[in-house]
Amino acid sequence: MSAGLVALVLTAVLLPLALDELRDWSPRLATKMVRWAARRLGHQLAQARYEEEWAANIQAVPGKLSALLAALGYVLAIPRMRWNLKRGPNAALFQETPLTEPIRVVFRRGYETLPWAARQVFRCLGAVPSRTAFTVADAARLVEQFAAIRSCHTETLLKVLVKSAFVQATSEAGVYDLHDLTAAFARELLCNEEPSSPPGGLGC
Repeated sequence: MSAGLVALVLTAVLLPLALDELRDWSPRLATKMVRWAARRLGHQLAQARYEEEWAANIQAVPGKLSALLAALGYVLAIPRMRWNLKRGPNAALFQETPLTEPIRVVFRRGYETLPWAARQVFRCLGAVPSRTAFTVADAARLVEQFAAIRSCHTETLLKVLVKSAFVQATSEAGVYDLHDLTAAFARELLCNEEPSSPPGGLGC
């Protein structure tokens, strides 16, 4: 077989087939790349936030190969983002507030008295960046990502957490906040506890 014929087969047959295969696999590859990139940020809160944000962004990009290129951009941005998380202007949003053991014990006792579903929602709030208010919709997205319950109960369960002083209601309707210490406790729960199975009766 001559070199010209081999080149013709490669460019006219195999290359288009390879591009078609890559196009078909691009959405799955892009999703895996986004998850891999978020997990290389070196920070639990940042991982939870950016994994969800980047996954939504690549789904909004038109074209399959374009989504793959967008995911590659996130991978290449890891060194810069790691620096920003440690020393950049937004680093304060991801600073941890240390818990002393006596405070942790008090929080644990109160946490264990909460209804099972309220505990699951509070645990998910550990993914909220420090000193950042959140809405019911924000909390519902975290519940869908990290908990074993349906997010349709989120608003009701947030009210339970407010009554128990684990969550603070702001002056704006439907907007909530966490004290630095309760936020740190929620982050510990998110990092160290797996979501437990629902007891039943929590369907929407």
